[in-house]
Amino acid sequence: MHLKMHESHSEEQMQQDEQLVCENCGCTFMTILELREHQKKHVAEDCFSCDNCDYVTTRKENLITHQKCHNVSNYKYQCEECGEQFQSKSNCQVHLLSHASEKSFQCDVCNATFRYRQGLRLHSKLHQPDYVQPQRKHHCELCNKRFSRRQVLLMHMKTHDAGPQNEYVCTICSKSVSSKTYLAVHQRKHTGEKPHVCDVCGKGFISQNYLSVHRRTHTGEKPHQCTHCKKRFTQRTTLVVHLRGHTGDRPYPCTYCHKSFASKTMLNSHLKTHAKQNARQQQEQQQQHQESSQQEEESVYETVTIVL
Repeated sequence: MHLKMHESHSEEQMQQDEQLVCENCGCTFMTILELREHQKKHVAEDCFSCDNCDYVTTRKENLITHQKCHNVSNYKYQCEECGEQFQSKSNCQVHLLSHASEKSFQCDVCNATFRYRQGLRLHSKLHQPDYVQPQRKHHCELCNKRFSRRQVLLMHMKTHDAGPQNEYVCTICSKSVSSKTYLAVHQRKHTGEKPHVCDVCGKGFISQNYLSVHRRTHTGEKPHQCTHCKKRFTQRTTLVVHLRGHTGDRPYPCTYCHKSFASKTMLNSHLKTHAKQNARQQQEQQQQHQESSQQEEESVYETVTIVL
């Protein structure tokens, strides 16, 4: 009899130990399903939402922790390879692994390789027939650049906030940039250093970003799509120039004539025609001057001959 009572008490104690507790109100439940069903009531009754994004939580302390991700000043660690910023050193170190050469996950469609499975999953969406390029609804009021995430926009705004005391100046050409990382990448244009090498063709680049864009020539990936004609491009800058063909925008005028162009490359190509014309005119003027000088010399020679 005593043994049965002891066993009954032990079972009751085990049940109490195994009970699941709601963190919001302290209610206890025997199964996780019951607890989850109960917690739905708290979401409807009292929840906390972020003013900057769609994040919702039932606990205020969770919201406070989440909102720190929107504070740009918290991003103190920067990737030396691509410039991306992080809140903690550990997150930055984990990110650096993505720049390593060892990549074990390969796309079955275009053979692009990735170090992490998540990277392959995100890439695979590009090959889906219903894939839609994310809308860049957040735009910078200072330079009109657009971003798909508000967090990235806030990080971009730091480049405008940097004052003269925070600028890094190139000792070769005096160009100033907003970070030491950007300065190191810029100076490689002068030194010719290209540490980022394509594992397909061996071509080198000054930064990881340039290499990433180049790799698309091998994979065929074109993530930037025109909203007017659905044509796709490997680079966003190429898409911007293409869009000007639809809008008629030509922000690069020629200082020698009335023509204007959609890109600086087109303007530079056009300026070469003026350079050739100027060179031709100078050559013609020199030739005319030589002929005139020769005629004067012949005239003087004839005069001297007559006198003699």
